Amino acid sequence: MPSCRLLSTSAGAKTYTTSLRCTCGFCTPSGSAGTPVFKCPQASALPNMDHVIMPVDPPSSELKSLAAMASSPTPASCDSPFVRFRSLLYPYRVAMSLGMSDQSYVDLVVDLDSKIAAVGGTGFRTTPCSYDASMNAFVKNETGNVAQSHKARHLFNVMTYLSVLQAVEPSAKDMKSTRRLVVASCGNAGLAAATIAAAANWPIDVCIPTDAAPAVVDKLKSFGECVNVVICPRATETVDTPHGPVRADTEADPTFAVFKNLIADHESIPFSVQGSECGIAIEGMHTLAWEILEQAQKAGQGGASLRFDKMFVQVGGGALGSGLVQGMERAARGDLAHVKVDKAPELVCVQADGNAPLDRAFQEMKKHGKSAVDASKDRETYMFPWANPSSVATGILDDETYDWVALSKGMQDSGGGTLVVVDDVIREANKYIKGTHGVNVCMTGSVGLAGLMTMKEGGQVKEGADPNIIIFSGADRS
Repeated sequence: MPSCRLLSTSAGAKTYTTSLRCTCGFCTPSGSAGTPVFKCPQASALPNMDHVIMPVDPPSSELKSLAAMASSPTPASCDSPFVRFRSLLYPYRVAMSLGMSDQSYVDLVVDLDSKIAAVGGTGFRTTPCSYDASMNAFVKNETGNVAQSHKARHLFNVMTYLSVLQAVEPSAKDMKSTRRLVVASCGNAGLAAATIAAAANWPIDVCIPTDAAPAVVDKLKSFGECVNVVICPRATETVDTPHGPVRADTEADPTFAVFKNLIADHESIPFSVQGSECGIAIEGMHTLAWEILEQAQKAGQGGASLRFDKMFVQVGGGALGSGLVQGMERAARGDLAHVKVDKAPELVCVQADGNAPLDRAFQEMKKHGKSAVDASKDRETYMFPWANPSSVATGILDDETYDWVALSKGMQDSGGGTLVVVDDVIREANKYIKGTHGVNVCMTGSVGLAGLMTMKEGGQVKEGADPNIIIFSGADRS
């Protein structure tokens, strides 16, 4: 096992807050820290409300010590964000509360990371962030991350949680042999899930559409028998899985239908980036926000305190944006003791004009003067499938934005909003990224910059304003 001996460690296991809450406001998920919980228990009974399980924030007495630990230096061999920021993540608090030591937790993370590197070619390391003067934006490049996108950050947090339970919770020791993982994806999320599942040797069903890119399908099949690819055609009643035939016609998106039915009927574990299905996955994306803030601070942006104008985020299912805005909010309230944020960025959620369910919902909310919390109690009025999604940005063609409430709240709280862009501008942004930055990003990963370009062209981004943030994510496999 690779070694990562810490400069300082906690004396031993401690008991931290490990309770969960749900955005529906009607239930409090119960159970011990060792009981895996992924989804709100009231979701089926209250289907017209938004449900996302989230860890309860630790009280200030705990947060002070956790924030200080996250600001402590770690050896160069421990560059993984999941080591450096471990104390701010839910799996760490669960591990400590179940009796695991700090060093044992680090060893678990490092071992899993090394296995991911062996399977996928790289483990988790701080990814590059540069300043683009012509766009007045900090550019975070995730194309060299695990599985060549940001998606694996979500899923590493989930696998760490599962691995902790497997290691120290007697009732969870047989999970790997009794419960398969499942993910629904058109590309990057499936590759990320398969990479991490293969590294952990945990069987997984990857539900993909018939038009998934051949390069994606070939890569998924290269992982071996641990990874089972489930092709999900539209207008099909059932598809074959290791559990037998599973219904594929109970949702507008057949991959999502199979995913949900495998969970409901066969107790598969949602190894998913959708917050509504696997709430703790969102927290993994907080690490991306914290890296950006650290890197901006090292670049001297904002002096003693960081200030930003806007953060342009490409939105399909919504997990990237919801994780980023939550990470920014946590940093602004002091979760990172070494980073001071004076002005968090306004969240701008960018969608293609051929598939914009979040923009439709957000405009309707503004029309009726509804807050995100109010709208979440009437889901069918605001968030419903988009008919015939289409765009060159194929990675954001989710016909629903699953994390729409978290994004809407983030936009309302930060003073941001939605933005719809056309495919020609997405192509222009992609050409700019490849030519100016030398980054082989896909069309989907260019949508955030397309939003910034659209606002610049419309005079909505002022000269001399605080810098913006954009994310390049998803390698071009065409």
